[in-house]
Amino acid sequence: MTSLITDLLDRLEPERRYEFEERAGTIEFDSGVPRDEAEALGLIDLLRTHPGALLGLTALEVEHDGHIQFVITNDLGSLDSRLGSGALAHIVDLSDVVRTQFGGLAVIHQLGDPTNDN
Repeated sequence: MTSLITDLLDRLEPERRYEFEERAGTIEFDSGVPRDEAEALGLIDLLRTHPGALLGLTALEVEHDGHIQFVITNDLGSLDSRLGSGALAHIVDLSDVVRTQFGGLAVIHQLGDPTNDN
């Protein structure tokens, strides 16, 4: 694996890394291309379907007490302590959320920000 691809893969969250490995392996074995080329094509394909994958951010739709909020994090491990138990969250595509839920423009605020009434 080339160092450039390795550096980029280090930025992926585990779920996206798994998708990359599956795609690269499929390309290599089904198409018979060399491993380095299969990895490059696998990364391109991953970025086609998940354009923000290398940002190091994860967008979540969170439901808590019947309310839905959208959360962006760079630390999935801190979710339980920050959102509290009882919150249900699943990963969403940030670009889709901004487009469909916010009409193309979203304002980010800090959780627990007293100036926000949400």
